[in-house]
Amino acid sequence: MTLCRRLAAACRTRSAKNFSKTRNFKFELSLLHQGSKITHPVTPKMLTFYFIRHGAKESIPFDPPLTKLGIKQAELTAKYLKNISLKSILASPKLRTRQTARMISKPHLLQFVTDDRLIERLEWESNHTFDEFVAEWIKTDLDRQYKPKKGSSSCGKGEEMGEIIEEISAKYKDGNIAIISHGGAIGDLLRYLFKEEDLVHKVAPLSGCKYIDISECSITVIQKDKDRYKLIKVNDKAHLSPLIQVPLVMNSRTSKVVMI
Repeated sequence: MTLCRRLAAACRTRSAKNFSKTRNFKFELSLLHQGSKITHPVTPKMLTFYFIRHGAKESIPFDPPLTKLGIKQAELTAKYLKNISLKSILASPKLRTRQTARMISKPHLLQFVTDDRLIERLEWESNHTFDEFVAEWIKTDLDRQYKPKKGSSSCGKGEEMGEIIEEISAKYKDGNIAIISHGGAIGDLLRYLFKEEDLVHKVAPLSGCKYIDISECSITVIQKDKDRYKLIKVNDKAHLSPLIQVPLVMNSRTSKVVMI
């Protein structure tokens, strides 16, 4: 079982509290369904951000590499993005994100750059048990302003991610930017840019906390037009469909295996 699945089973969650803050920009939500296809076409003359979570990783602490599944997920994501002209590729400096970014950048003949602000708000360190890590993560979910001993608060991580896209916006007025980061960090950015009531959340059954589901190698697209942000799609996994196994059943009358 991968670390992300273990964490989900242990009620990995996002904050249940709304965090209000002053915004310098107007934000527009154009999609309210997670994992859905684009409802509005990406406009070429606007600046478009493709946020990609890294592929599935090994269930070890500190800085795990991608699993075989994670490598395949990254390959399919790279295949999907190869026909999109990218001006720049950024990545978290963690091994799993660099491995994912390396595959995405190869068809574009671009060198990706790393930014420490793209790291997850909290990492499973080798000197802590997994249960200790989960307990601390849940604290950052229950109180989005809670800052762990090592790491960032959920609100703080959202602000850091927001700083990155504002810096990119000052450099590029249009074009496509790929950013490879982590599930929690991408979710924190969405909660920083958009209103809680406009985002689709899941609820952890035991803790009752809300979180935004960002799956491995899913793509979340945000577009900026002047001073307005649009959420084009969230947690899109259509490009990973070749990895979905088709269930098989036995037809009791013919004794043949059929797809369902």
